[in-house]
Amino acid sequence: MKIPLIKSSFLSILGSSLIFGSVFSQTDIEEYQTSGPLQLMFQDEHDQEKLTPSQSLNRKAVSAMGKQDWKVAFGFLMEAMKADPSSPETFINFGVAHFMREEYPSSEKALLKSLEVDPNSAKANYHYSQVMVIKGDATLAMEAANQAVVLSEEGEWKYLEWLGELKIGESSYQEAADTYTKALGVLQEKVDTVHEAIKREESRQEVAEQYTDIEIISDGTTSREVEVQKFRYEYKDAPEEWHQMEERLKGHMADIQKRKEDALNKAGA
Repeated sequence: MKIPLIKSSFLSILGSSLIFGSVFSQTDIEEYQTSGPLQLMFQDEHDQEKLTPSQSLNRKAVSAMGKQDWKVAFGFLMEAMKADPSSPETFINFGVAHFMREEYPSSEKALLKSLEVDPNSAKANYHYSQVMVIKGDATLAMEAANQAVVLSEEGEWKYLEWLGELKIGESSYQEAADTYTKALGVLQEKVDTVHEAIKREESRQEVAEQYTDIEIISDGTTSREVEVQKFRYEYKDAPEEWHQMEERLKGHMADIQKRKEDALNKAGA
């Protein structure tokens, strides 16, 4: 499918990464790690007992999408649809997969179906906004982006970042900078949460070694040797994934801070 010519400057602002779908591949494949309730990071994310069959299949589909294993990904999504035909998450992931494959009409169709099932889905609005940029409908793109921010329970930083990009495309530089500021605030809270969790984890001690030693016990007149069990303790290391998440979030912050500064410079020009 050829991308239609767009009078607005959205595509030139967003760059070729959006056209080739890397916006989806970079953000959505990490979504289970960096969005939603952050405490999920500290649980066993692969504990299938905590997931419905549809959720489990969608999780597997997203993983396959990250590897661009489309046959496997679409297979899991078809199974997920059979398991729960009313799940908006499945239609969203269909939309993301089609977008990554540059199949934009199919992506739009899947995302519209998701919005039909759940009009209040912030994630569906977010992705639909991105498809509308490709389609060239700046009005719908902005409306959906605003809806994503409004409907997001946590003020999702990705949705704020995206809205800021669209504001740049409209040359609304001060509004873009203000939106980036909100995104940075959300990200800072997440960084702080991860950092504190790492500190708590690494302040704990665990048994590193158990060994037998000899102690002398005396009652004042006689003494005897007895064997006792002793333990050597070491401070725990937080999982490497937690450190990686903290660095990844900080990287997002640095990138958005740069965009904010650029927007402010243009606003003052």
